[in-house]
Formats: sequence, structure tokens, C-alpha cells
Amino acid sequence: METPPPSPDSLRATSPPADQCLIVVSNRLPVTIERRDNGSYSFKESSRGLAIGMSGVKREFEMVWYGWPGIEIPLEERPKISKSLREEHHAIPVLVDEDLAEAYYNGFSNSTLWPLLHYQSNAMRFRQDEWEAYHKVNQRFAETLATDIRDGDLIRIHDYHLMLLPQMLSEAALKLGKKVTIGFFLHTPFPRGDMFKVLPVWDKVLEGLLRCKTIGFHTQTYAQNFARTCCDYLLETPEPS
Repeated sequence: METPPPSPDSLRATSPPADQCLIVVSNRLPVTIERRDNGSYSFKESSRGLAIGMSGVKREFEMVWYGWPGIEIPLEERPKISKSLREEHHAIPVLVDEDLAEAYYNGFSNSTLWPLLHYQSNAMRFRQDEWEAYHKVNQRFAETLATDIRDGDLIRIHDYHLMLLPQMLSEAALKLGKKVTIGFFLHTPFPRGDMFKVLPVWDKVLEGLLRCKTIGFHTQTYAQNFARTCCDYLLETPEPS
């Protein structure tokens, strides 16, 4: 079941001043890309909930959207596709090859994190290669964003596919001398700490999120579960020497 999109009014309340850019980051771009039989490409605005929810904000603020285009684009066609997405849709593709995308998306994101976050740890699988793919794709997002963002931009990252990105992006931006404000919104439940800690890399995922200035959840219960898991992390993680 798809999560209801946030209302334009609630998003507008946290949008940046006119001299800043709102950067939205999600697994998928708000544009569906299809390759025609003749080799050309079609672009269609997405009807997904998040894209609809952000449409009102897009009309009032400078906004750029980063995400995976959903298909593998041949190397020689990438400059043309990227140019069209940027100029016509204010969208920046994060390019990932098909095998890596499969392990990241259908692997760790949807076969590990999704069941875990929905209290179905018995249905969760963990594979080291899929975890590494998830790490690589989050790093690809961070590298793509870090080169483009401006000092002071407001960044809003969405959902469980990108839980490592806040930490990676914060570190990449710092190396370039850029200061950005990062927020994250989770569009799924967040389980109790004892369940979340079934994940072998639970601490790494948590560390990824803790570089955010704000983290949003759908309910107070999910927020409390997250806060208690953070307390467990602090109690169980030794202080650096």
C-alpha cells in the first residue's frame, strides 16, 4: 500500500528562502523514462505519491530532484538524457548499472529493510553482497549530489532506500567546504529497537541517519521507537579513544 503523500502546506513550512534551493532526493526520479523501439526516449511525469505531494512546492521554490531513473542508460546516451531531464524536469539522474541496481533495490532495500521495518523480521534476508550494493548506491548518490549542491542548500532525503546517504553526503560536502542542511523522512514504520537490531548492520544504518538535522516519521510511536534505538546505540557503542 502506498503511503499518502505529505500535503503541500506541510512541505512549504520547511521549504527554503528564495535564495536557497530545495533539493529532493529519493530512490526514483519523479519522471518515468521509457526507451522506444527506434532508440529515442520518452519522459512522463510520475503519478507516485511523493511526486504529487511535492508538486505544489515546486511551483513556489527553486527545486531540483535527484534519483535513479529506473533504467540503465548506455554510456554514450547519458549526457543527452541528463541534459533533457535537467532542463525539462529539473531532475538529475543518479546512474546505476542494472546488476548493482537489482542488488540494491530488490535485494537489500526490499528484501532486507522493507520486511524489517514492517515488523516482519522472520521474512528478512541478509546477504553481504546486497548490503555492499546498497552501500555503493548510497555512495553514488552522495558523490553526485556533493558536486552539484551549493553552500546553504536545503536537502530532503526520502525513505529507506537511502538511509546511509545523510552521513555520506554530510562527509562529502564537508570535504568540499560546503555547509548544507539535511532532513530525512521515513515513509514506513520504524520498529522497536529489539526488532531493528536483528539487522546485522543496524548500527551502520543508524549512523547513516544521525547526520540529519531533522528526521520525520508518520507517527509518534515510530519516532519513539527510533529514539529508543538511538539510546541503545549510545549505550552499546564505546566512546572513541
